[in-house]
Amino acid sequence: MAMEDLYNDALDSPWIHPNAPDWGELIKFAEKRVVKKNTILVDMGDVVDTLYYLHKGQVKLSFTTRSGMEKTVWYTNSPGVFGETPFFHNQPCKFIISASKDCEFYSFKKEVLLGELANHPEIMKFILELLAQKVRVISTQLEDLTFKEPVVRVANLLYMVVCQNGKQIDKNSYSVDIRLTHQEIANITGLHRVTASNAIKKLYDDGLITKSRSSIVIPNIKLLKDLISS
Repeated sequence: MAMEDLYNDALDSPWIHPNAPDWGELIKFAEKRVVKKNTILVDMGDVVDTLYYLHKGQVKLSFTTRSGMEKTVWYTNSPGVFGETPFFHNQPCKFIISASKDCEFYSFKKEVLLGELANHPEIMKFILELLAQKVRVISTQLEDLTFKEPVVRVANLLYMVVCQNGKQIDKNSYSVDIRLTHQEIANITGLHRVTASNAIKKLYDDGLITKSRSSIVIPNIKLLKDLISS
């Protein structure tokens, strides 16, 4: 499979690597914060008048039910931006943004940032492109949740991990060092943990994935892609 195809498919991944332009000239207008992993940064119901520039770390956007079930939508890595949706729509949040790693970020008040963006079109362009990528990620997840069986959802997630971080072994096989628990896979794919575990076992039993120490090996990525596309 061509590397260009893998790159394009990686844009559907819930792990977003924005590669933001330099915000150096704007930092003087922001408040710096450093937080530990698992800190809630934006909670459900919050009305946000702040945009956040993520300088170091990673944040997670998720939904949580009263019963405790979680749906992870995406992870945003540094350097990037988070909180842009509630920042622009001025409505209470329907999701939670939390630090999935220790983070260092800068918060910009709306009245200050909007006045400065006119002088920094490259940053405005970046924010729009990031929003477009997040729409693409949500569209992929909506398609999975609506039309695809559990084993295909899990296969698609593993495929996207390979697209982003896989190492090519030969023409069609790849390995990837994956540190996701079955619960994390379930949260991303919208499945219960037992269902996700059964889907992973099915992929092993069918020979579509194998294990090599801490890595998962995809013996034939074309066969995995065929399953996802079926």
